[in-house]
Amino acid sequence: MMKTTTSNDGTIVYNYQKGQPLPPGRWASAAMPTLAVVGGKSPDWMRYAMSELAGILPNAKHRTVEGQTHIVKPEALAPVLVEFFEG
Repeated sequence: MMKTTTSNDGTIVYNYQKGQPLPPGRWASAAMPTLAVVGGKSPDWMRYAMSELAGILPNAKHRTVEGQTHIVKPEALAPVLVEFFEG
């Protein structure tokens, strides 16, 4: 049986979806550039999670796309991605 990306994602994040703070030192060596994006109309827990994730990853940026839900529209997301990738 082939696993989907969603099932892999679930396996990876399962233990971190219990309302506990993320261990701050766990990803200290994860130096890859990371963009944590969330819609401004997303649920509070989702907005908080993206902010916290960006706060513990050493090379992360956090962006909120105002007026968007969890399913950010491509035309709203595109400028955020361009800014991130162009640095």
